[in-house]
Amino acid sequence: MQLASITAAEMEQRAARMAADEVTACWVALGTGERWLGQQPAIGVHPPDEGDGQWRIAAGLLRLVGQRSDPARGLPPVCWNQVQDATLQDFVGWALAGRVVPRRFAECEKVWVGGWTAPAYLERARAVLIGEQAARRPIGAARRAR
Repeated sequence: MQLASITAAEMEQRAARMAADEVTACWVALGTGERWLGQQPAIGVHPPDEGDGQWRIAAGLLRLVGQRSDPARGLPPVCWNQVQDATLQDFVGWALAGRVVPRRFAECEKVWVGGWTAPAYLERARAVLIGEQAARRPIGAARRAR
């Protein structure tokens, strides 16, 4: 781990070099105010409180929350919420064990909008979306048949 200031452009260059070497990087920001947070696999952290001495995850670690889809209100079938109760020590252990992985939430390959989540959440989200697509097919076919 290295503490240094970096621009989004420098980060993108370094991330590309690491990816070419098949190295998964995780950038760490102090707090949540860095403009590049979410543009590469990154987390934001808060320094320890006086009591427990633990650095806490402030941004970039996401949990899948199911919800009922409501297109009229713009609600997708799944929603990703920020994990509020994890320590940096937890996160590092999970990342090294593969229990959390970087996830891109934007469709565009040129833009990283994402964070880290559990592979099980990714599988569950995929299953929900496949189910939603399958449920829409009969409705679309019925409309075309009219």
